[in-house]
Amino acid sequence: MDGAIDVKRVTIVLFSLLLFSLLGCREENETNTQTLDTARSFYQYYPLVMAAESEDTVYYMDMFSSVIQYVDKATGISGPLCGKPECTHDSESCNAYVGSTARMFVDGGRLYTVGVVPEPVLGIPVYSMALDGTDRRTETYLDDEILPGSGNWPYYLLHDGVMYYGSVDQRIENGEEVLYNHICAFPLDEKAEPYDILLEKVPYSWDFSMQFYGDRLYFITNELAAGTDDRRDFRLRRYDVGSGEVETLYEDLASSPDKATELWVTEQGVYFDRLAIDPMEVKIFYYDFEAGTCEYRFSTDVSYSRVGLADDLVTGVELTDGGLRVVLKDFAGNVLVDDLYALELGKPDPSVDVFFLGRDNATAFYAIYDMKDNSVAIVTVALDGGGAKILCTQGG
Repeated sequence: MDGAIDVKRVTIVLFSLLLFSLLGCREENETNTQTLDTARSFYQYYPLVMAAESEDTVYYMDMFSSVIQYVDKATGISGPLCGKPECTHDSESCNAYVGSTARMFVDGGRLYTVGVVPEPVLGIPVYSMALDGTDRRTETYLDDEILPGSGNWPYYLLHDGVMYYGSVDQRIENGEEVLYNHICAFPLDEKAEPYDILLEKVPYSWDFSMQFYGDRLYFITNELAAGTDDRRDFRLRRYDVGSGEVETLYEDLASSPDKATELWVTEQGVYFDRLAIDPMEVKIFYYDFEAGTCEYRFSTDVSYSRVGLADDLVTGVELTDGGLRVVLKDFAGNVLVDDLYALELGKPDPSVDVFFLGRDNATAFYAIYDMKDNSVAIVTVALDGGGAKILCTQGG
């Protein structure tokens, strides 16, 4: 009839509008959950097993290996990041073969590696490749004469076309070993010259860490205080790329022997750890940008020796006779996970070490590395307490 309401058609239209609304909300929520900075999260202080991450894949290799491995997060399928049939993965003809590597990270949708051993005349190689292992290329060579020392856990960070190096350099001057806190920049544009940002001679220094946030490079240093045997000068500083200025945000001079290894920068401030010797504990501190003050927040049992900081997560982990012990807290000190997982990872041994690799929205990733047989197991722990599993094993 003319003028009658077509109930069926109206129902379909209303259902379509409702479905569209729900899908729109879901898309917005999914977008909002992708707030984690996994590039920073997967860049930890101890690079004995280094890792990087994409949405569905974790890339990893140990410092004594020459081949990049990958593992699919969902399936656990893993292997060399090569894809060439019948490849032996032991020469530069392999896509995954990058030689001795100091650091690995994802930037701009590509996987980067920075070498350890300089090539004659050229310098330290920097490679990049697509995330599926193809399109591998040499990005640049870093002048090893500017980096003459054997840096302690050297950092390499790529920011706006510039590779930044930071570490404690060991140099020989007049027949004696001297130490420098050193940060320098290598523009990937071959026409631009590298330049030093920080080069300060120190009596003894170790445990150097740095991290970019926006256009500022934040770094922490720990030096032996002058005239002491066990006191430390701790400093939190930042370098502004635009102005070229280095600013000291916080310093604790001639303090206890507590050392700092990890930091995490937010919009409001910086979280960092300090390893206390007496009593044995890892203390978490927070520096507030607006207030200009630093305060102690909470502690994590030092027996969970590999403490990592990553996007509202503080993690401690150790391998015990009963399995893998994991403690996860948020930046407020609330316990998210405190559990012992009975995984088949072997028994504690001096040759076995456990490393926090990084986190994504739902999972914390760890590597169990056995130096005796050069094997690596990648383990995942659900942040909601849903359990842990061995994602893959390699070598051994």
